[in-house]
Amino acid sequence: MNRLAALAFLALALLGRAEVAGAELDAKPVDLRFREVEVRDVFRIIARLAGRNVLLAPEVKGRITIDLTGVDPLKALDLIAAVNRYEVVVKDGVTVIGDPATLSFVRGPGAMHIVPLRYGNAVELADKLTKLYKGKLEVLADVRTNSLLIRRQ
Repeated sequence: MNRLAALAFLALALLGRAEVAGAELDAKPVDLRFREVEVRDVFRIIARLAGRNVLLAPEVKGRITIDLTGVDPLKALDLIAAVNRYEVVVKDGVTVIGDPATLSFVRGPGAMHIVPLRYGNAVELADKLTKLYKGKLEVLADVRTNSLLIRRQ
């Protein structure tokens, strides 16, 4: 019960800061310190700080410990999602968080996925993937960013 009370107090404190900053909160860095709290609650608090609507897929669950200082709320949301192997999609002004399989339904068949590469060559990989998934995927290479642009057909 003490953890729930601490989480509620922290949420109120953070939300109090959000009201002071007003609409400029997207650009204002925040400090986030949570210990063993539900990740769903963390996503809700960060979305509130950023002034965003959030929809969490049913598979978003688990506990997390966070200690972030001076971070943009939306970057924190993306980072926490990535660490927990979730993806973030913004559709019609709503931030949707879930696993990639669930979000493929949200994106729809014509959505473009950008996959940045660190060690591979985007042109070579795009060529191989195009041959491998001919007729199923459209794969383009962005040489400037060494990224793949992938769309289901």
